[in-house]
Amino acid sequence: MGNIAISVRGLEKSYGKERVLKGVSFDVESDRVVGFLGPNGAGKTTTIKLILGFLNPDAGSIEIMGEKKRRDKIMVNIGYVSEAPKFYPYLTGRQLLNLTGRLLKMKSEALNREIEKIAEYLNLKEFIDKKISTYSLGNLKKLAFAQAILGDPKILIFDEPYNGLDPIAINKVRKMIIELKEKGKTIFVSSHLLAEMERICDDVIMINKGSIVISGNIDKLKKSYKIFSSLKYTESLQKILENKGIEMGNFDLSYTLRLQDEEFKKLIKLLEENVSMDFKTLPSLEDVFLNIVQ
Repeated sequence: MGNIAISVRGLEKSYGKERVLKGVSFDVESDRVVGFLGPNGAGKTTTIKLILGFLNPDAGSIEIMGEKKRRDKIMVNIGYVSEAPKFYPYLTGRQLLNLTGRLLKMKSEALNREIEKIAEYLNLKEFIDKKISTYSLGNLKKLAFAQAILGDPKILIFDEPYNGLDPIAINKVRKMIIELKEKGKTIFVSSHLLAEMERICDDVIMINKGSIVISGNIDKLKKSYKIFSSLKYTESLQKILENKGIEMGNFDLSYTLRLQDEEFKKLIKLLEENVSMDFKTLPSLEDVFLNIVQ
């Protein structure tokens, strides 16, 4: 295991009587793209806000680059894009980035060069000197990315980065994330686009109902599951499947099984004897996700 960029231990958070996070723990390795996945209301955005210090946990701890305190030297090394970014509407994009650069204590000449470079890279040049109030949702998101990568931070946290983007912009963000990783950045990204996550992420962390349900390398996780479908079954097979919590419907079955189940080999043998099967040797990330959170 490499160096740990973000370490979360035992996070608890409630809003009134609603317990949103229930002892959340995970690590984000440096120099990797890590997907943070879960259904709506699972606790993803709350976890991100706790990591960034926007909220305080009821219990638990967070370390960023080995530090528990949100010191300036740590926070200037984090770039963040929210799900729905909002900026001062009366500023231009350039003015916003200039303000951000000054807060990061960047020198004027270097800051101006970087703003020009980022604006061109994100196709924002024709909008950079227009007021933010005139920006479309897609351009607001591009401006958020520009602000996040300004100053060359080591860690990038993206919450639903593809929201509001057209297919061309999504492709640009995908390439940007891959390029940032190649430059040695650590990227922690939350998204509902599972196929997209499968394309860009090295590791995934899945959260459901405030608890981490699984985490690890994507390829290894996918290899630990197998999908089968059946067209017929016997009563003995039905009983075994029901004992495993698998429901049959209309004599049709489609299910994803965790290979590390100790009884998996027995079940496979039974299926081979009783079922007409179609195996997928490698399920998609979506297959694994749906099997875990449903």
